[in-house]
Amino acid sequence: PVPISHGNAVSIGIIIAARIGEKLGKTNPKVTESLIADFTAIGLPTATDIDMRTLMEAVSKDRKRVDNTFDMVIPTKIGSVDMVHIDVDELRQLALSI
Repeated sequence: PVPISHGNAVSIGIIIAARIGEKLGKTNPKVTESLIADFTAIGLPTATDIDMRTLMEAVSKDRKRVDNTFDMVIPTKIGSVDMVHIDVDELRQLALSI
């Protein structure tokens, strides 16, 4: 696999988190659209061709995971976030649905 820089991984992760936030009813789709436009304008990626299952495998090893829950930062509006404690299986299902 092609390595992704930390900055690029963060920008892609923010968009994935926003899309999951949409599914959870915490993020207005207009917020996601604004983030995508802003990131694109400064040359940051907003998507990847890496399979979501592969990404979820990486998440399962993340330091923010505690037992079967994951502490996820969800953008709620520009400049604001919520911390969501989400079951890893639910997170996987949500991620695969976006």
